[in-house]
Amino acid sequence: MLSLRKSTPETISAFLTSQAALDLSYSGVGATANTPPAGYNVDHARIKLGEGEQVFEAAKMALERWEHFNLGWVEASPADTSIREGQAVAMLARSFGIWWLNSCLIISVMNEMSL
Repeated sequence: MLSLRKSTPETISAFLTSQAALDLSYSGVGATANTPPAGYNVDHARIKLGEGEQVFEAAKMALERWEHFNLGWVEASPADTSIREGQAVAMLARSFGIWWLNSCLIISVMNEMSL
């Protein structure tokens, strides 16, 4: 959804409600959790933040607050959306004076430390 104005929380809520009735736009839902289907490229970007449970918990809390979208031009909405399977969240972005709104559905959640 494109707009010249930033969407209000009410508009975003109505948008997410309307999107919930739609089918997903691709057939391999959840397939990238294991071996992806032919034609899919899985992008694994990793960076070491530190070591141990304290670092893991701090990183997990930052993700739960959607801080990875604090880029100045994009935000997750509602900002208090919980990260759980089946939860919908809107991505609101702005570029060159145009706002656009996309809905995303959380398909799976990983909760593990990796060494």
